[in-house]
Amino acid sequence: MINPKSLNDREKLNILKVKLKYFFRRTSLKGKDAQSAGDQILDNHIFISKDFPVHHINNIDDMWKLSAQNLNTYKSYLYGLQPIGYLNNAFEYTKNKKYLLKGIEIMISWLNTGELKKYDSLVWYEFSVSNRVITLIELLQHCLQAGLTLPQHLKIKVIDSLINYANFLSNDSNYVNNNHGVIQDRALLEISCLFAGHDFSQHWQNKALQRLSNQFRKAFNEESINVENSPFYHKYNIDLFSQSSHFLEYNGINSENLLKEEFRINIKKAINAHQEMLKPDQSLPLIGDTEVQKFPAKYRNKSIVYPNTGLVFLKNDRCYISLKSGYTNLSHKHFDDLSFTVFYDNKDILIDCGKYNYVPNDTFRNYLKSVLAHNTISLNQSNYPLNNPAKTGIHEYKLQTEFEYVIMYNYLYNKIKLVRYFIYIKPNLIIIIDKANNSGQKINLFNQSFNINGDFSVADVSEYRTLFTAKNSNHQVTIIQNIPVRNYQFFYNDKKSVRGLASEKFGELKPANHLSFKNETGKHGEMVFLTSILFTSNNNDEIIDHTITKIDNNTLRISCKYKHKSDSVYTWNALSNNKIVKSR
Repeated sequence: MINPKSLNDREKLNILKVKLKYFFRRTSLKGKDAQSAGDQILDNHIFISKDFPVHHINNIDDMWKLSAQNLNTYKSYLYGLQPIGYLNNAFEYTKNKKYLLKGIEIMISWLNTGELKKYDSLVWYEFSVSNRVITLIELLQHCLQAGLTLPQHLKIKVIDSLINYANFLSNDSNYVNNNHGVIQDRALLEISCLFAGHDFSQHWQNKALQRLSNQFRKAFNEESINVENSPFYHKYNIDLFSQSSHFLEYNGINSENLLKEEFRINIKKAINAHQEMLKPDQSLPLIGDTEVQKFPAKYRNKSIVYPNTGLVFLKNDRCYISLKSGYTNLSHKHFDDLSFTVFYDNKDILIDCGKYNYVPNDTFRNYLKSVLAHNTISLNQSNYPLNNPAKTGIHEYKLQTEFEYVIMYNYLYNKIKLVRYFIYIKPNLIIIIDKANNSGQKINLFNQSFNINGDFSVADVSEYRTLFTAKNSNHQVTIIQNIPVRNYQFFYNDKKSVRGLASEKFGELKPANHLSFKNETGKHGEMVFLTSILFTSNNNDEIIDHTITKIDNNTLRISCKYKHKSDSVYTWNALSNNKIVKSR
């Protein structure tokens, strides 16, 4: 640990003269948006992010007393000095020094708190400390660029704080092995560059580089998918590592891994995987901790499977289906194994309900992570233990011109094996065979959940057939149970029961339709759901009706009636190599 007193005042003053050729940015508002946010903060209207309300304060020192719903997240942003980040953005757009002067005012207020209640864990939370470093260094670099000179006593105070931050960030006991750790290393790298020439700065730099390299090796699996169980964090990690590589390259820092051609190839593969995840509307499915956000990229309409990750994307020009079964670690993980989503003709049909926030004991957060908020099957509506990734995954799949199927499994419940056979007959019919096998041969209840976009209204609901119609389009979705079930439940926007809710944006809830069915195991410990889902939007090539005939325990005949073409018949045999074939 480096003692700030080990440097004399002259050495400290020289440190803030170092100009970085590339530095990180915590916030990235541009143009008029950046100026607008900066102007709000100039007027003491404190803007933290679009997810939180703007607070007006009379005195800048009152800023540290602010609070909001989802308090821990709000305070971690506040203690990361995020408003200074927006002032930095406004300066970059306008080149007006008034934004930097306001940033200096906020920095002085923060430093005068004596690092604000040192007993507050959110002040010394790795995310807060890392972002505080990145935001402050960006401000200091802009001040150098603009020719703004800080008073000597303030410079010394800033350097003393940066040394304390570096001590915290370099301490492995404060380190986490996910994207927060990557942010820590980026912050530590920046500090090491400012202190270049001092022995301890090389120690900080080596520590950051070693950990960054280890993180990158673990961040993406052999299929180039990020292991944090979320399409959003897949893209977020791509950006973190790409920016880290730029930092090293522009500032002339040698790296064993992050500047090699192998790194660039792997990042390119990860970017390709991100583009494969995008829906036709350029957003990501809300798998894990993801929220609605658009990414400019051309939609790729060919299906793709990542069997080792447990991700499947069945795609064509009109329909996009995501399926999920499998995980590597618990970062941003939901109870979503065997789940799926459907987007058809520019509309979400069956949805993943989102994340809402990151508060561990929040009632709505817990619901949105649960099995009930996903289109999956569960043991009596209960979550399963996430104790062995090898017990979930994809067993088999086949991608064909007219139909596709995926077989997934979840063996994480004690003595229970769940298998989902997911059959997609193009363009608009899904057949699901859900099987449960209880080796203990006890009578157990199983629950099959469906979450339908809140833009749909229920027109008819029963344990056999449920019809939903869209409020502002021709879309309809019909869910049929082809084998009798024990009972059903339906909820819409029920905050008291905590059912029928979704969250597309951080901290915001919206109505959804929640439909669930129950069945119980028979005397041999087996249970089966046979469910068909028909979704339509009044197009000429659609399937408008279908029948399912059970030939024997392993064989189904699926007859499809189309709007404007001849009927087709498909045969599904769970034991055959082909599994499903078109017989007419």
